[in-house]
Amino acid sequence: MPTNSPHLPSPSSSPPFRRRSNPGHIAGKAHTISSNSILIALLDSHYTELSELVEKALLLHTLEAALTKHNLTIFAPKNDALERQLDPEFKRFLLEPGNVKSLQTLILHHVLPGKLSHGNWPANPTRSTRHAALSDDHVEFSCSANSGGSCSKYVGAVKVVHFNSVVRPDGIIHGIEKVMIPKSVEREFNNRRNLQSISAVRPEGAPGNRPQNEETFEKKGE
Repeated sequence: MPTNSPHLPSPSSSPPFRRRSNPGHIAGKAHTISSNSILIALLDSHYTELSELVEKALLLHTLEAALTKHNLTIFAPKNDALERQLDPEFKRFLLEPGNVKSLQTLILHHVLPGKLSHGNWPANPTRSTRHAALSDDHVEFSCSANSGGSCSKYVGAVKVVHFNSVVRPDGIIHGIEKVMIPKSVEREFNNRRNLQSISAVRPEGAPGNRPQNEETFEKKGE
């Protein structure tokens, strides 16, 4: 059964991600990647928002290196999940240059070593399995029984809506309903937001906080 995970609901005012000008092209490749690779397929797929984030996070070479060691399973959120279902403040946090590590962690949380298919999910709603992601966190595979007797598959608390969306010899992409947000990234965002809130509030008793008439009154009373 899926567990609750951090998900930031999203107004439609989220800042858009810049589109790639040359999809499928990897500049300065350190590794030779086949044109039939799952990484090239991701860059050329309809999961444009995720592929754009991969480039913004400077993860192309990291994923290329991973492909030289093992196949990859990529969980790709729907474009709407990145365009309209993320809090605008959280999206701005991810896109700030100083927060690239958080962006990298979030993306790598969606990538697992190995080529995992529908059969890797438990068929029993009372059971679940854990798998390591490239973010060094673990994600849980589970299923939830439907009224018709079928079982919906989940990764973490997010529903898999399109199995085998893209299949290549070295990997597979499954479409998921929304973004998986690792606890570590959620903590960093909340810590940054709290610090900004604190810095925006002038401490009580600070000179600039005192009304002019109060200061004048005190001087007269001296």
